[in-house]
Amino acid sequence: MSERPRLRADLVLVQQTYRGEQSFIVKDPSTRKYFRFRPVEIAVMQSLDGRRTVAEAAAALVDQGLKVSAAVVESFAEKLKTMGLAERTVRESSVLLMERLRAQRRARLRTGPFKGDILRLRWSVGDPDRFMNRTLPYLRFFFSRGFLVVSVALFATYLVILGLKWPQFVDAMSDVYLLRASLRDYAFLWAATTVIIAVHELAHGYTCKHFGGEVHEIGVMMFYFDLAFFCNVNDA
Repeated sequence: MSERPRLRADLVLVQQTYRGEQSFIVKDPSTRKYFRFRPVEIAVMQSLDGRRTVAEAAAALVDQGLKVSAAVVESFAEKLKTMGLAERTVRESSVLLMERLRAQRRARLRTGPFKGDILRLRWSVGDPDRFMNRTLPYLRFFFSRGFLVVSVALFATYLVILGLKWPQFVDAMSDVYLLRASLRDYAFLWAATTVIIAVHELAHGYTCKHFGGEVHEIGVMMFYFDLAFFCNVNDA
């Protein structure tokens, strides 16, 4: 273990408060993994600046009112290194990279061209982050108060029409569920549902982007042999 451990400078730290309890989310941008830490753990992490030894970092924490020993700080620093959150030597980084490449190769051989099992197949179709960055400025009106008002008005209009046409709506849905509709009706319903779901998932991604997150995966799923889409918004 390095005598002067240093926390990686590229980590993203976000403070959260849930039900009155404070915590911190640390994002690793290289692996796109997320870790939750308590405030005291964050204090220890921030003391690892690469200039102080473990003993000096522990002494600084004691001066801040935290009762931690050098052994505890050293153990935690070693844990951070194992998690990939602390800087490594060139040799350690090379070994870690080789291990990661081997793990990825084994995963590809084990899973084949898709992720998941036969009932939940998943295909990633790429990283949409740059595309969303370019197109988001044209879609910001979706996040305006005016669009909210228009949306509420449209939903109200939909409910009024549904109420006026309720008998016809019930008859049409009965035909669908009792297999009395035509093939063209089923094809149109499937196509409309697919488009709506695709737009819905893109909306998740653009919402994440609008509030400062990143979206690095979007794709298609077969969920119990039914077509579906997904948008990875873990960065939210």
